[in-house]
Amino acid sequence: MVDTESQPPSSWRILVVHDSEHDRRFICRALAKAGELYETVECPDGPSALERLERENFDLVLVDLNMPGMDGLGLIRQAQPRLGDAGVIILTGARSFEAAAEAVRLQVTDYIL
Repeated sequence: MVDTESQPPSSWRILVVHDSEHDRRFICRALAKAGELYETVECPDGPSALERLERENFDLVLVDLNMPGMDGLGLIRQAQPRLGDAGVIILTGARSFEAAAEAVRLQVTDYIL
């Protein structure tokens, strides 16, 4: 018998939230090079990501920490009821102990500098 619960979905749906179009495209290209297991959806900010999370399910959400208007932590706080079992990874170039501690409190899957 095959344990289907431990196997990844045949196509992962990944929401990429970053205010830099260049960085969003870079992340999506890197995922595409990893294989055909990823379907990526791009959002330029927190409010548009919240709208997508209202309508769609994702397996993983990659979030920039520093975005204008609503930062990544604010997005995660507001999106938690909508995330279900989705993993959340914060991507940032900013070193902040406070942000990392808050990410742990919010049960973020990973925090990548």
